[in-house]
Order: sequence, then structure tokens, then C-alpha cells
Amino acid sequence: MIVKLTKVAILDKDKHGNPLINKNNNPYKRCLINTEQHNQALSGFGNATTESWQPGQEVYIDVTESGKWLNFSIPKSVAPTSQDTNPTVPSNDRLKAIEDRLTALENASGITTLDRPYNAPVGKELPEIDLSKGEIPL
Repeated sequence: MIVKLTKVAILDKDKHGNPLINKNNNPYKRCLINTEQHNQALSGFGNATTESWQPGQEVYIDVTESGKWLNFSIPKSVAPTSQDTNPTVPSNDRLKAIEDRLTALENASGITTLDRPYNAPVGKELPEIDLSKGEIPL
């Protein structure tokens, strides 16, 4: 889900001022965000990606409900890589690389999606099926 941030807070201490420590006794950061799409704060883990977030920015997150709380996580498909500075939005370079790979696959297979209309059948023509009779095409 793409959300527009209205507030971002990165915390490394709990409400009593104690450092946040996980079950392996390692410190961690917590990220609290408010968004235009939600009427309550969302909680998640802080990392290099969340530390760069600013109010007004649109980011892609997964939202889950945990009782009366809302949690967020950054989907693995947009997790940071060594080349990405802001993995929440695919860069033009990444989109170009995907387009180039698709073109190479099309060329290797002899199929070019741009050579046919969007709804044109690919391969063998299928017979017409009368769906009004309740038939399910397989």
C-alpha cells in the first residue's frame, strides 16, 4: 500500500527512557509514523530506509492489525540493496533494467508483445464458449 507520511519518529528508547533491546540483547530502533490514510499511528522497526523518511513523502508499506494497534513493515520486494538509496520507489534505472530483461526474453522466444493488440490471442485459437450455460472454461 502506498501511503503519504504526515509524521515520522525514530525511537531508540522506551517511554521510561530505557534503551530498546531485543530478545537477543541487541539494541534496535522503533519507527512510528502517521499517514493521511490512517487515523492512528503505525509502528514498525527503524532502519536505514525509515531514517530517510520525511513528512509529505509517499512510501510503500505493508500494514497489519495487531489487536487495537497497527503495525507496518517494508515489503521484501522493495527491501534495500547496496545500490538503492530509497528502495520504497523503484528507480528509473531499475525499471529500465526490467524493461531490458523483458525485451531480451521476448527476442529469445520470438514473441513480441508490441506486435499484437493487447487482447489478441497468443498461440492456438480457443473455441467460443457459451458462459450463459454455466460452463467453466478450462
